[in-house]
Amino acid sequence: DAPVVGYSGRMTHKKNVDETLRLADRRPEVRFELVGEGPVRAGLEADAPENVRFHDFLPREELPDFYAALDVFLTASTCDTLGLSTLEANACGTPVAAADVAPFDETIGPENGARFALGDLDDMERAVRDCLDGDRDTRAAVERFSVEQTIDELESIYGVAE
Repeated sequence: DAPVVGYSGRMTHKKNVDETLRLADRRPEVRFELVGEGPVRAGLEADAPENVRFHDFLPREELPDFYAALDVFLTASTCDTLGLSTLEANACGTPVAAADVAPFDETIGPENGARFALGDLDDMERAVRDCLDGDRDTRAAVERFSVEQTIDELESIYGVAE
């Protein structure tokens, strides 16, 4: 079976999905499954190599199956505040290859994926390969962003402020 790399989210310029297409063009033996809609999707579809499939947004209840079916979740986004889709992918057991920018510089590490230099196709390819080759406990990495953990941290911050 061919490895499967995927993305789920808006398709805008700041999400840099075109970078994923550049990698897909370089790696025809890998399947790329891209979920989402947005202003640049039509252009992306027109330029996509044959190993890329586009899907409309999935209902929330179908996302866990999508993430679990991927070997790697890939994002080159530069506009995320938390990167919820990356946390969701990790929660489903899927490692994440992400651009080395905020917030991914704090949420993605060796335990749950790999980061790459934005705009560096060779480094993106290395990060995806690292995710494919590694064995990670991605679910444990997500626990530090759980609702309970976030509430505990906020209570601690508010306690200091009082």
